[in-house]
Parts: sequence; C-alpha cells; structure tokens
Amino acid sequence: IPHCPFDPMLAGISLTCFTASYLIALALEATRVWFRSGLRGALLLGFAAAGLFAHTLFLVNRVSTTVGTPLSSEFDWYLLAAWALAAVYAVWTFGQLWTPGERRTPVGLFVLPLVLALVAAAHFVAGREPMARQDALGIWLVIHLSTLVFAFVSILVGFTFGVMDLLQARRLKQKLPGRQALRLPSLEWLERAGVRSLFTSFVA
Repeated sequence: IPHCPFDPMLAGISLTCFTASYLIALALEATRVWFRSGLRGALLLGFAAAGLFAHTLFLVNRVSTTVGTPLSSEFDWYLLAAWALAAVYAVWTFGQLWTPGERRTPVGLFVLPLVLALVAAAHFVAGREPMARQDALGIWLVIHLSTLVFAFVSILVGFTFGVMDLLQARRLKQKLPGRQALRLPSLEWLERAGVRSLFTSFVA
C-alpha cells in the first residue's frame, strides 16, 4: 500500500473521537424534551458531521494499515454499519434544518443509540482479524459482503421506523398529548418507510 502523507493525522483518530461526537449529538437531541432552541439544529448537524468525518478518517486509516484484506473483519463491518447509520442521521438532520421551529422529528433519539451500540459491539465483541487477501479476491465475495452490510443497515433503518410507528400508534390510541419537541411522522408515512426499508434489505 503506498505511503499516505496524512498517516500521522489518521493514526491519531480513535473510536473515542467520533463516539464522543455522537454522544453529544444524542444529548442535544434529548434536550428537545426540556427546552426550545433555534441554535440546536446547527449544533446537531455540526457534531454529527464532525463525528462522521472522524469516523471516515478512522476507516480510511484501517484501510491503509490493515495487514490482509481491508475492512473485512467483524470489527470493520460493525463500524461500516455504524458509519452508514450515522450518515442517514446526518442527511436527515441537514434536511430538517429547513423545517421551521421545533417541528423537527427527533430521529437522533432512535438512530444514534443504534450507532453507539454498533460501535460498542465493534469494540467489545467483534473480532479484528481480517480475511487473508487470497480468500477475498473474488468479485462475488466482495459484492456479497457489501450487500450484506447494506441489508443490515436497511433492517436497522426499518427497525427505527417501526419503533417510531409503535410510539405514534400508542400515543394516538391512548389520546396522549403530543409534545411539539417530540413530534413524529404520521403512521402512514412511517408504515410506508418501514416497508420500503425491509423490502430493500430483502433485495440486498
């Protein structure tokens, strides 16, 4: 692998860097329950983007330093799935910056715990031994592993919509007063999104 001029910077990126950013973003999402803030959306996007950037650099460093096939260990697969979910959250948050006031869906309360759980699983549970290069040269194996990660992320996104759907259904059935800070999409939208996510995972 050619020497990368950014290797010293990449080597300084650890799990703690992006995990801390995701934790702060989750804490900011939780503050919706107690108070309103016009600045919170920009802060959420800033910490989400910072975490995603550090997360990307960490994966790039794994590619440049792994002896064997890059991003082929269980550790890497968990982190790739966490990266994809964090990207979904960042894109969603960016899109909601154009939504007025506190009518934004607190998707981070549902997505970020999954992101942090995947990072924790990578650190504490997953093996870090990559595949030998001769075992991962087939293009079909690469496609198979890539679609497995994509399917896994689609299932997690569908799970997130399912949890939102259950909470919204419970709120409507029991006629509970909805808080503007915890506004959720309609049942119809959540059901359509959940079905599409599960169908995507099935195809993958």
